[in-house]
Amino acid sequence: YIELSKSPTSRPVRSMGWPTTPLGPIASWPQSLRVSAGLVLDSRFPKMLLWGPQFVQLYNDGYKPILRDKHPRAMGQPCAECCPEIWNFNRPILQKVFEHGETVYLEDQEYVLYPRGQREIFYLTVCYSPVRDLTGQPSGVLSTLIDTTGRVLAERENARLLAHSRNTSRMLEQWFEQAPGFGALL
Repeated sequence: YIELSKSPTSRPVRSMGWPTTPLGPIASWPQSLRVSAGLVLDSRFPKMLLWGPQFVQLYNDGYKPILRDKHPRAMGQPCAECCPEIWNFNRPILQKVFEHGETVYLEDQEYVLYPRGQREIFYLTVCYSPVRDLTGQPSGVLSTLIDTTGRVLAERENARLLAHSRNTSRMLEQWFEQAPGFGALL
C-alpha cells in the first residue's frame, strides 16, 4: 500500500472527504492512482489528474489560478460538472487519450472559462497524457499546462501596433506623394 505524499501540499487532499466522491476513500484507490496523485500534488507546475471514465479531478496548487472560484469544490468533481463551458471541446480530447492512450498537445489554445462566474478567455499550452494502470491500460489523463494568456495577448497587441504603424506610414507616404509642392516646401 502506497500512501499519498506526506508533503504539505497534499495534506488538504488527504483530509478531503473522498468517500463522497466517485473515487471513494483513498485506501481503496488503485496503486496507479495513488502514485499519480502524489506526483501531481508534489509538482509546482500546474497539473490536473483526471481519473476514470468520469474524469474525476485531482489537481495541485499550481492549477488553482485557472480554477479560481471553482476551487475547492472542483476537487473530486467530474470534469464535465466542473467546467461544462468547455466540456464539448475537452470530451473528445480526453476520450482519445483515455481510450486510445494517445498524447494530445495543444499550443496557445483558447479556452473560454467562467472561473468567477463571468466569461474569461485563457490561452493555455496543454499536454494531455495517458496515465496507465499496472496492466498498461489507460486509467486516467494527466493534464499539464502553461498559462500563456499574457504572452499571447502581448504578441497580439504588438502585432496590432505594428500594423497601425505601417498603415500610418503608408498613409503619410501617399499624402506626400500627392502633394509634392508641400513636401518640397517642408
